Amino acid sequence: PTFQWYLNGDPIQDATSATYALPTTAEFDAGDYTVVVANQLGSATSQVARLTLGISTVQNSSFETDVFGTFPAYVSQHFPITGWTSLGDHGLNPAAGSPFADNGITPNGGQVAFMQGNGIMSQLVSGFNVGSQYYLHYYENARSVVVVPALEVKVGGVTVVPMHMVYPVGGANPYYSMFSDVFVAENSELLLEFNKANPQNGDCTVLIDNVAIVEVQPETAPFIGMNPT
Repeated sequence: PTFQWYLNGDPIQDATSATYALPTTAEFDAGDYTVVVANQLGSATSQVARLTLGISTVQNSSFETDVFGTFPAYVSQHFPITGWTSLGDHGLNPAAGSPFADNGITPNGGQVAFMQGNGIMSQLVSGFNVGSQYYLHYYENARSVVVVPALEVKVGGVTVVPMHMVYPVGGANPYYSMFSDVFVAENSELLLEFNKANPQNGDCTVLIDNVAIVEVQPETAPFIGMNPT
């Protein structure tokens, strides 16, 4: 077969291999990627893979920097998660035999962060352009148990994803892809906070992965967040 990769419907020059890699990324690399595979019998077009570029100063955004090898991989058993401030009963999955990532497909890389304890996992993010608009994108899931946790997200002290129940995706389903409301950067540094709660009063765990803060480009159509209900 032959291969041709496309970005936003336009062929990418010299992108004619079975895989396409970007060693570095810039603003013009963001968009929808597809590949057309063809042979003498016909052709097939892949599903769309969307590349979104966020603020590069979000540290350890996919939780791949650290390795917690001891069950059940609590921060209190190891050391802080690089770039993040969290509770001692937050941690990283997977560790050997860890019970928390028991359903769903990890959105990016091999690890996710888990929040078993009630409270905040946070990071001070820099690089905002004051007065510009942004939105938050991340993936969430919950441990597959009877008790369902809740989660709220704030940026700069403002709620951008309201408190909501986080249900397990189940099986090998994808994590929930979460988009916040648009917010305006009031400062060049803003505190990003994931606040886990336990309204049903039982053992429950939220899973977080692939956190990105994305600037809304000028002249973009009005952005509608995908807040949970």
